[in-house]
Amino acid sequence: SAASDVYKRQIKEFLSAMQDYTFVIDTADSGLEAAVLLRKKKYKVVITGMNLSTYDGTKLIAYLNSRCPYTACIVYTTRVDLAQLRLLVNKRDVFRIFLKPVNYRGDFYHAIKDGFAYYDMQEAEAEEQKIKEQKQRSMEDAEIGMREKMASGEIEWKQMRHLVYPLIQWSVQAFDLQLLKEEKEALAVCEQKIMDYYLREDYQSCDSLEEIQKLSLIHI
Repeated sequence: SAASDVYKRQIKEFLSAMQDYTFVIDTADSGLEAAVLLRKKKYKVVITGMNLSTYDGTKLIAYLNSRCPYTACIVYTTRVDLAQLRLLVNKRDVFRIFLKPVNYRGDFYHAIKDGFAYYDMQEAEAEEQKIKEQKQRSMEDAEIGMREKMASGEIEWKQMRHLVYPLIQWSVQAFDLQLLKEEKEALAVCEQKIMDYYLREDYQSCDSLEEIQKLSLIHI
């Protein structure tokens, strides 16, 4: 058709204008072919018209929004009314809009370059956010792990108490201390108080017997 011939001629002119640059360019003769390409490959910049055969520009741009959120979409069309303009800018997040004809080596070329930078920026921000979320999850996992270890430690301390306290009673009885029964009981209580203190998380080392005696009396 005449419209198809015009479209192909525009593609040819565009490729000719871009031949001195390092862009890797794929072209499609219809909206459907463009959609197929988008499903197969990631593109940093996509240039599309609005009145495409088999799969119009509105659908193609909607597909980019949902599947390729970082891709910079440049619309190149003959005309655009106010309603379409609002849709493209406010709803479809179109990167640039150009009306035919245009100088491909002028603002159009610079828009393509800006599109590559836009894609890289979007991808970098998404990666940074991903790293932040991973760090946050790692911190939360570490906190949970620490709590579990602390909980486990409390169980271990309790188990230690069950082991140590009988030893205290045994040591008082086993050693031939010249003490009265009441004195032996008092000694066992004193040792148990000291042990209770050193099994606490907030314990502080003592530098003298007076400090131990004081703490053992306070922490009953």
